[in-house]
Formats: sequence, C-alpha cells, structure tokens
Amino acid sequence: MNSSRAFIVLLVVTVLATSAAIASLASESSVGAAPEGLGEALLPALAASINDVARVELNSAEGELVLERDGNDWQLATWQEFPAKADSVKELVVSLADATRMQARTALAARHHLLGVEQPAAPDSDALRVRLSDEAGASLADVVLGSSVRGPPRTHRLNARLSDASQTWLIDGARRPASDPAQWVSLQLLARPAEDMAAVEISTRDGEPLLLEREALPDADPDAETEAGESETGEAASVASVPPEPSSAAWRVANVPEDRNLRDAAPLERLADALASLSMQRVALEPELDQVDERWNASFTTHDGLVIAAAIARIGSEHRLQLTFSALEGSAAALNGEAQALHVERGAWTYVVSATSAEALRTNWDDLLQPLPDPEPPVELAPETPAAESSAGELPAPGTEPDGDTDGEPDSDTEPDSDTKPDANGEPDTESDTEPDTDTSPAAELGSEGDDG
Repeated sequence: MNSSRAFIVLLVVTVLATSAAIASLASESSVGAAPEGLGEALLPALAASINDVARVELNSAEGELVLERDGNDWQLATWQEFPAKADSVKELVVSLADATRMQARTALAARHHLLGVEQPAAPDSDALRVRLSDEAGASLADVVLGSSVRGPPRTHRLNARLSDASQTWLIDGARRPASDPAQWVSLQLLARPAEDMAAVEISTRDGEPLLLEREALPDADPDAETEAGESETGEAASVASVPPEPSSAAWRVANVPEDRNLRDAAPLERLADALASLSMQRVALEPELDQVDERWNASFTTHDGLVIAAAIARIGSEHRLQLTFSALEGSAAALNGEAQALHVERGAWTYVVSATSAEALRTNWDDLLQPLPDPEPPVELAPETPAAESSAGELPAPGTEPDGDTDGEPDSDTEPDSDTKPDANGEPDTESDTEPDTDTSPAAELGSEGDDG
C-alpha cells in the first residue's frame, strides 16, 4: 500500500515539475522586451520565392530525405529519382511561407530538447530540419521544426526556430512533413483490373507456365429479337438485348493437361486480377537481381495490345520486382506512346514488394487442377493347378469328361478293330469282317498241284 501511494506522489510531482518547466519556457520572453518578430512570418522572404524552390532537404534522426524538381515534376532523389507527389511538396513549401510567430519561447539551447527543436543529429532527437534551396543551391529557408502543440480546431501549431538562431517560437500555419520516404510517393505501381486483360502467362512452381486466355464473346446480332414489354402509359416498349461486358467473359487455361480438370474458375480470376492492387514497400537501392535465391515471371496482355511483364526475385526474405512495358507488333502509335510513358513512370526501377504481392504473380498447377483419381488395384488371378487323374470317389474337374465308363456301356466314340463275337464252338471268332486275300503267287499254285497228286 505504501509503495502504491509513493508512486502516485512521485507521478504528481513529475507532472507538476514538467508543467512548471513548460510554463517557464513560455514566460521567459515576458520578462523584459518582447523578442523582435512577434506576430510576423517565420520566413518572410519565402513567400516571394515559392516558385524558385528546386530542392527540399529533410534531416532527422532517421536520416536524410531529398526531393528535387525536374521541370514541373518532383523526384525523390533518396529513392533513385523515383517520381514524388508534387502536391505534397507544394503543400510543405506554402505552409512554411504562411507560418506565423504566435509566441516566443525559450532562447536557451540547453532547453531546446524540451520543445523538440534540438539539433537533429543529437541522440534521441525528435527535431526535423527543413532546408529549401533554388537551382543554384542558394538557401531560401532553413528551419528546425519541433513538437506539435494543441490549438483551436483547424489550426496547426508547432514549436520551431531558425536553424542559425537559438530563439524558439510557437508558430501557426505550418505542418511538420513526414520523414518517411514512402509518404512522398505513390506506392501503388499499377491499377489494371482483370477486365482490361485478354491473356495472362504466369510461372508455376511446377516448371511449366500457366497460360490464361479470355474466351471470346459472341458478337452482338443486330437482327436479334427484342423483348417486348409495356410501359406505364400502356404503350408497347422494346428492350434490346445488351451484350455482356468484357469482364463477364470467362477465363480458360490454354495449356491444361488433357487428363486433368480445373477445380473452379475463381483462382483464374484472382491471377488475372493480380495487377489491380500491385504496390511496393520501397524502391530498392541495389537494383540488380543477381545472386537470387529464386525467380519467376508473369506477363499480362490487355485487350488493346499493351504488354506488362513482371520479373520477380526472392533474395533471402526480401522480394524484388521489375516491370517492363511494350506494345504488340502493329499496335497504334498511341499505344506505343503509352508503353513508353509507363516505362518512364514505373519501368526504370527495382521495387521491394511484400511476399503477398510477389506470390500473387505465380501459382501451382495442383492449386488449379482437380486431383488425379487413385489408381485401381491390379486384378489378382487364381493360380493355375495341373490336371490330375481322377481317382475312385473323386469328382472330375468341371468341364472335363470322366476317363472310365461307370455304366458298363461301351464307348460309342470308338469302333472295335475286329469282330470279337464267339463262334458256334464257343471260341472267339477272329475272322475279319472282310474277305481274306487270295494267294495267287506261283508257289501257291504248285502247292495245290502237289496235293492233288
């Protein structure tokens, strides 16, 4: 209990001491004469030279950010001259020109850190130094912006001081700019919805690329019948059939294997729509894609013939992207001009993108195709057994005839070679059914004559 009470007392003392310090900073200038410039513009000469600003430098504990003008456009020199938001630069310059000194604060450098206007290079500094210069490098403004101060609605109040002065001011009208380079550019690289696409080629992890084509829509028939209806006034009205929009045409896989079927069309739409929200995290300061761990490609062709090719590489845990733009051969001059303009705006840099954006530009065949059916098990045949002679009491094998007669009848399939019926004396008659051959040789005739003699 005592420890909790001591903590509360210490907290109250700290708050009171901080409030007293801030109050003393605000009242320092009330003792004696008021500092010169109270109620005037913080940077009185800037209003007359706004259009001469050609370079903006922002220095903070996070590093340096440099913006440079190129004609009517602005570039983020810190990010390989990537196009910057010109409106954001204009807003910064105009707000500094409008900044007014509302109240004098401390002039003691030892107390600058309490207002966030110490040197930006100091440890744990919250200050932001803004320097504006013209094309020749001459300084047009140099100011240190500190912490924000709450004021009436729709006001922007900051602690600030000139870089070469120790006197601090509460100013009104200026906004503290972002020190993050990503806030000065458009992170969205492309905004091409799926309905703009006619063909897509995307790498797969399986090796063979995926080729998507939009199925051709039937041409509208000018002689097609119309649906008759009746208006509120009772007069007949007709509504012509409206041809479907290009986005309603289905996608198909041009190179799907013959023995495979697609799961559904939803993944195809997502692949075709991968450019709709393609954005970067930052511009890579090392633009080369050498010594990569993995790389893949994607190509999108619009209905009018614009080709957008993306090369993606993974380097460790970081994903990088390069874009190229071209027009199909024979395209109109306007399309070639659009491709060249896109290359100037987006094609000259290497981008660091999220893993989600990178993986959206490739797929797996297994994610798109139905799984193959399980192979049917082989049919097992009964082993063949050798035919064995049937023994007494055993049944013959199916489909075979018995070897012996069981009914006492002779086998009708065979004929006896000779007549085996007994003769009158009870002896078997072995005479052939055919007449015996007559011996006509000379020896037989001589034997016959001898008998007669």
